[in-house]
Amino acid sequence: MPSEDESGSSKRGGAYDRLFEAGIEHLHRYVAEHGSSSPPRGVTINGFLLGAWVDSRRTDYRLGRLSAERVARLESEFPDWQ
Repeated sequence: MPSEDESGSSKRGGAYDRLFEAGIEHLHRYVAEHGSSSPPRGVTINGFLLGAWVDSRRTDYRLGRLSAERVARLESEFPDWQ
């Protein structure tokens, strides 16, 4: 999964923005079904590798590569995402 640079912009631009939005959408679906925003790494929804996506966002966060706006969004929509 691509990472963000220090400014918070993605290296792939619009494609990464669409991937982030798809991840958010699928994570909402996962939470509605399972009550948690912590899917196992191998979980997929409609072919979207949700578990790997969440794991990559956690890595980006720990390494300081996730923009403040995306951190705020994840934290407000999924309080247990980390």
